[in-house]
Amino acid sequence: MSERVKMPTPGDLFGAPRRPDSEAAVQESSDGTNPDDTAASAAVLDHTRDDVPAEKLQRLGALDENGELTEIGRRMEQFASESPEHARMLAEAERFPEIVRTQVAAIVALQKTPADLVVYGSKKRPCEERWRNLIDSRYNDSDWLKQLEVLASIQNMTREELLGHDIRPGVPGKIKRELRRLKTQQGLDEYDLTLPSDEERQQIVKCIIAGSADKLWRQMKITDLVSSNYTRSEVFAVDTYRLVDTDKGRLYRNNKGEERKRSQRSLIKMGQLVVADPEDIRFRQNGEEVKIPVLKGITNVELSDLREVAPQLFADEDRGFVVGSDDKPVKLVESVLDNGLLQLGEQRIAAEPSEEMADFVVEYIAEKDRTRLVGRTNTQLDRLTRKSGQPFREFSDEDLKTRIAEHLAAVGLTDENGELRRISEIAEGIASFTAAESCGQEVVDKIERLYPDYVTSGDERLELEYQRNEKYTGPYFSHRTVNVDNILDIDPEAFEIPSGQQIMCQIEKKESIGYETWTSLVIVPPEKVREKASQIRAEQQKQEEAAKRERTFYADVENAIACMESFGNKLPVELQKQRLALTIDLGYVAYGDENSAEKLNELITKVTSWCAACGEHQSL
Repeated sequence: MSERVKMPTPGDLFGAPRRPDSEAAVQESSDGTNPDDTAASAAVLDHTRDDVPAEKLQRLGALDENGELTEIGRRMEQFASESPEHARMLAEAERFPEIVRTQVAAIVALQKTPADLVVYGSKKRPCEERWRNLIDSRYNDSDWLKQLEVLASIQNMTREELLGHDIRPGVPGKIKRELRRLKTQQGLDEYDLTLPSDEERQQIVKCIIAGSADKLWRQMKITDLVSSNYTRSEVFAVDTYRLVDTDKGRLYRNNKGEERKRSQRSLIKMGQLVVADPEDIRFRQNGEEVKIPVLKGITNVELSDLREVAPQLFADEDRGFVVGSDDKPVKLVESVLDNGLLQLGEQRIAAEPSEEMADFVVEYIAEKDRTRLVGRTNTQLDRLTRKSGQPFREFSDEDLKTRIAEHLAAVGLTDENGELRRISEIAEGIASFTAAESCGQEVVDKIERLYPDYVTSGDERLELEYQRNEKYTGPYFSHRTVNVDNILDIDPEAFEIPSGQQIMCQIEKKESIGYETWTSLVIVPPEKVREKASQIRAEQQKQEEAAKRERTFYADVENAIACMESFGNKLPVELQKQRLALTIDLGYVAYGDENSAEKLNELITKVTSWCAACGEHQSL
């Protein structure tokens, strides 16, 4: 086991902190112009450097969560004279070609030089900023890369040429000397600085991100902007609505909740994530000192690059296990960047077998297959209790989980090839609980024989229910199985079970309570249902006989009329007059009227005589 490395102090590892830059006088601005425009040329008053805490080294990847030096930290030790940020940049550049290492060293030299390389213009101090002509406008990656383009383009210029491009005289020389020192420190060859290619720019950006991992900023959403307008309006010294309307896409927040605007000196369009240096612009406006928090030296960040060079900023919050599309357990995590600065969403990742995975599988099967494994058996045990009156122990959730866990321990989470088993495959091998495990098979058989689930009447099978309470104990037919409509058709012997108990009947009882009618289910002897069924059937027969007589009555009327109409219209006029009169009389005879039967018989007699006369062409 390797010896624990004592964490060096920031001073031992990376040298003393940088001293504050020289302060410039606070400038007066009383003309009401845009503060950012006015402050463009104002020097920073409070640009200081804090001591290097362990948290900073951890965010840069130099220390692990236990405070011990990482492999990256050991690579950074060779640059102990530099700041932690620069040491991390130079250490990251070591995995790239020498030309990239030289370009990264040049950016470090640019950052270490107190004075700006170029001259910026403002309303009070106009400047053409002709150095912009040296920058390739195609790229939108980093302000530092654009400064590198300027530096590479002016390295062989005279003083007059530098002034003609608005370059600060003397600054290029300072940068060149620092670059030479850094190249010597790294053993790099001496050759002129060149403009980076597309591939080299991508590699340089990774180095910048690596060295600025502790200065990560996220673009705020419009919902973030309107949540604290009043406070923000004061911080940025501008009208609230103007800020929301015009700067909604250029306000950024770090993991500490600090909010800043993009400096107008930045030359790139900021994306969702950036690394940048915080700076407080101070100036006077209308006689009062104003401070605007801005970001400078901005580099756009791709998540893939950030994850590659600063994986320590990413955390996967455990959300437990879920079932994947292949029916195997997978880990569900919520990816979070920089202590909640950005939520990256849920991800499902493969996981190795573990005790936690086994617990998940047990819980999952217990919930999904509960009915098959134990639910039906507990229902059967409850029914056996209601049948016999003898209580039987039902199987608990713990019983179920214990059985699943025992089976899982026997078969394992993985197969013979070391592959995770499908959860359905594991569940298939688990035996369901049986009632016999609770009370014995002989007891089950006896109860089922004495208290069957159904009885037969002829070819019909009648389902039985059992009740055990203070109102009734024993078997009964549901009102949907046996009722007044079919009870008279059931064999009376079917109303008894082998235990000798009579089978009762469930009926619907309706009661009027106030203005409402309530229906309840009660259990009564089958004799009451038979009696009611007999009454109903007798009444039905009576009604059927009455209906039959009525149908016969009107059938006789129709037959009489049809008999007369069968002779047609070629009869003597007198006979036709007689038929019309008889038809009218028949139409007025109504079943149920007084003496309707006698009237009909009398009319039918006349019709019979009329029909006989028609045969002889005689009138009645």
